[in-house]
Amino acid sequence: MEITTIRSFTDFQDKVRARTDRLLDVVPPEQLDFAYLPGKFTIGDQIRHLAATIEHEIHHRGELYIYLNLIGVRTPPMFGLTAEEVQKASTP
Repeated sequence: MEITTIRSFTDFQDKVRARTDRLLDVVPPEQLDFAYLPGKFTIGDQIRHLAATIEHEIHHRGELYIYLNLIGVRTPPMFGLTAEEVQKASTP
């Protein structure tokens, strides 16, 4: 798949996430320590690596917020409401 637009990226990301979620749904909890050979990554280790990729995405998303703000692009709030929305909702 060639990613040439934001939409093609988000479609790809959604499909990958859905496949990962389907796989995680069948992991037997009692097998998290399974490794195919001693000293190799366990199933639990692999899941922790997936968590690290989420943290990596968060890091790069933060960079995009900075870059877009530097070029004057209004970005969506990172967490819930914007400062302006909080102020407006707080005014009686």
